[in-house]
Amino acid sequence: MATTIQDIARVAKVSRSAVSVSLGSHNGRSGTRVSESTRLRIKEIAQNLGYQPNVMAKGLAGGRTSTIGILWSLSGPHPSVEMAHNISLKSHRHGYVTQLVNHMSDQAVTIKSLREFKRRGVDGVVIQDINCVLEKPEIVDLLNEFPAALVVGSSVWKAPVDLIHHDRLAACKEVADHFAAAGRRRPVIMGSSMANNEKVRAFMERASMNSMSVGPDSLIEVQYLSHNQTVKACQWTLKERYGKDKAIDFDALFCMSDEGAMASIDWLRKRGVRVPQDVAVIGFNDNEIDDCMDPPLASVERNDDQVADVIDEILFTRLIHPELPPQRRYVSMRFVWRESAGRRRDTG
Repeated sequence: MATTIQDIARVAKVSRSAVSVSLGSHNGRSGTRVSESTRLRIKEIAQNLGYQPNVMAKGLAGGRTSTIGILWSLSGPHPSVEMAHNISLKSHRHGYVTQLVNHMSDQAVTIKSLREFKRRGVDGVVIQDINCVLEKPEIVDLLNEFPAALVVGSSVWKAPVDLIHHDRLAACKEVADHFAAAGRRRPVIMGSSMANNEKVRAFMERASMNSMSVGPDSLIEVQYLSHNQTVKACQWTLKERYGKDKAIDFDALFCMSDEGAMASIDWLRKRGVRVPQDVAVIGFNDNEIDDCMDPPLASVERNDDQVADVIDEILFTRLIHPELPPQRRYVSMRFVWRESAGRRRDTG
């Protein structure tokens, strides 16, 4: 059985309140005074007995709990779970434990989760936001109640909070620039516009600036039933749009996930379309399997490792120096060329 404060008090022959004060459970508010020698003796006994403090109880008492709350969107084919794992690993190296919640980019879920984190006395919060969906006054007010709170977003929040701008749009423009440089003239982008509206707009605008032919039909809208059905959803969408007889009217395809790109290459080949000779294909998220594809799949690298490093720096600096002004950092995703994207004009 776990060692309790009562067990330590019995061995040390002191009161429970003296043990609580010595171990920091009362946060110095109990009124009980303990000499330094007694405090050291109690701590030694607690260590010898293998005592583990109740972090939840400590938080409810208003003390620091050495816990970090992670509010992340775990939907989609991108490696979001791996990102949450990296944040947790870095937090553990600082002596913190983590609590992970999938907020699903839902404001109500986010508000409820932040309130629960606050009730538990969580010291810091890392929250992912996409397209400023969660920038709401009530959420901002809740974030400001924590000793440290950090937003990781694809767009820039106007609220004065610590922020990492994880920019997706620069890479989308790079993709459009590559297609143009490779001589492609009829690009399409495939995915859910609801989840990727900023990416779609950035790609379309840059393609138009490069004098490529784009319009409403340049978006192949995919309705995902779940992130586990990306391959089926993309192939079904292409089949519905082009059937068996309709000619393929694009020479470049930008998919919002690597899984969608792989499914599209498979479908195109079954239609007798060559990749990249007839259609250049680029995915998104740069999965490690991309190099093993035939041809190797070009993609967009998220730079999640760099984001995790910046989270580590900002969050734990804030816990040590709460007086600092809001921190703003920028991390950009980037286009990674591989053979599926076709050759650039200037490389022969």
